[in-house]
Amino acid sequence: MNHPAKKREEESKKVKPFYILKEEKKTKPSEFGQKLLEEVKKDMGKVALFVSSMAVVLMVLFYFTLKHTVVKTETKVNSMVQKMRIIDKKVAELESLPQKTRNLIYYNMLEEISDKTKFLSSRLDQNRKEKLLEALKLIKEAQKGLNK
Repeated sequence: MNHPAKKREEESKKVKPFYILKEEKKTKPSEFGQKLLEEVKKDMGKVALFVSSMAVVLMVLFYFTLKHTVVKTETKVNSMVQKMRIIDKKVAELESLPQKTRNLIYYNMLEEISDKTKFLSSRLDQNRKEKLLEALKLIKEAQKGLNK
């Protein structure tokens, strides 16, 4: 016979004290909690894989961008070096220009002296004419040095 009073007594014997229930919950996680924990672990693995792959992609992009920038900078530097060489040559020519100008003036002065010497040698006697011709040779040698 299943009397309701007897059922309650049996059920009351089966009921465990509160502190025992707490210990059971700590030691035995529920199925829902276990499934949730496993899913979170799987998702975290996927997230970590995604983050690491994105880091690799970004590093590759950064490398090629940096390489391209370095190549552009190198070509600009090389072109600037060539321009500087050209400018240095022109400056060297300009620095030597005053010397060339002086040499040209000296050459013209010696040419003038040479012409006057020729004129005088045609007007003077033989002894002086020979000395003036020797002086004329020396003037011509001096002009050769300035003509360079």
